[in-house]
Amino acid sequence: MSVHTYLSQLPFFNTLTTLEQQHLISQTKIHYYAKKTRLHFDSDECHGLIIVKRGFLRVFMTSESGREITLFQLTDTDNCILSVSCLFENINFVTTIEAMSSLELIIIPTYVIAKMSEQNIAIQQHFLNISQQRLSEIMWVLDQIIFQTFDRRLALFLQQQANYTNSLTLTLTHEQVAQHLGSAREVVSRMLKYFEKEGYVTLNRGLITLLNFPRELQQTSSTHTKKKH
Repeated sequence: MSVHTYLSQLPFFNTLTTLEQQHLISQTKIHYYAKKTRLHFDSDECHGLIIVKRGFLRVFMTSESGREITLFQLTDTDNCILSVSCLFENINFVTTIEAMSSLELIIIPTYVIAKMSEQNIAIQQHFLNISQQRLSEIMWVLDQIIFQTFDRRLALFLQQQANYTNSLTLTLTHEQVAQHLGSAREVVSRMLKYFEKEGYVTLNRGLITLLNFPRELQQTSSTHTKKKH
């Protein structure tokens, strides 16, 4: 699909004047990134509104000790909240985006979208909706860390990745899983070996194949997961 097609699907697009629509289209660019590319965002960098045209990425934070924790993941047509955080006062994010596959991002520059949003309540509402959605996902991550046992966190993560990739065989190393969950590789390896022993998964080098998790470790309708189409 063309840039125009993606932009026209934004809920505020039809509230813009013809000139605003043309300006938005002309200023919007597509950026391509190879798998494993990392893009860093902080309070001093405003990259505008990002739409995932194609691919799969994760947004994470890194502690002073170097441990990572995935906040949320994005796939086709998703909007990235971090790119618009600079439009709101007193909101600071120091985050990294990692391309989990080859990636095409549609980026609307900050100066374009910020000016339009000043007089357009529909754009402001869209930003608010994105903020609420991403905050909900981050709060779910915190809930998992604080209140859930690690075996359930790991099982839900694996099922979530299967939904994102449309495959029960995941191309993930134990180190990569640990990075997502903010854990140590040794802890992940030990739990995966337990899962394999119980018949929940099979393990091969760089591959994890999901078999059959017991009911207490399965996803529910309230679990934050989205199937990639």
